[in-house]
Amino acid sequence: MRLEEHTITSSTGEYSRDFWYLPSDQKPQKICLFLDGEYYVNKMDAPA
Repeated sequence: MRLEEHTITSSTGEYSRDFWYLPSDQKPQKICLFLDGEYYVNKMDAPA
């Protein structure tokens, strides 16, 4: 599996944040988004 990078934007369009999504083989029942995850992905070499 591979992390997918996406961007969400505020309703005003003034702010945006990156997030990463790890797709599953099965349909997820719940989802958790880690905002500012680039710190963990880039600086801590966290496994995906």
